[in-house]
Amino acid sequence: MPGHELLTYVLIGYTTGHGLLTFACLLLIYIIGGVSFMKFVRRAEGKELLPNYGFWSNLPGYIKCTVPPPPLHFLDDSHLHEIAWTDKKTLRAKNFEPNDS
Repeated sequence: MPGHELLTYVLIGYTTGHGLLTFACLLLIYIIGGVSFMKFVRRAEGKELLPNYGFWSNLPGYIKCTVPPPPLHFLDDSHLHEIAWTDKKTLRAKNFEPNDS
């Protein structure tokens, strides 16, 4: 089959390190091009030279670490009063009734 070697290279050979090299080159072009644009076209100075400085400076605030709550395990129904329930419909659907005492 003609072109089979090329298809094999694209599907298998390209993914073994070439992706990282491509990413690094694109990142370098992004930084150099962005800094050049900000310096010579927008006349920015200092840290404002970085392309999309507002986004990159706020990125840590955009990233949120969410940890799901641990699952609730009940030994028997006597432990239901220890938990403050807010959704009584969910309790009824699971055949749990809140203890109001």
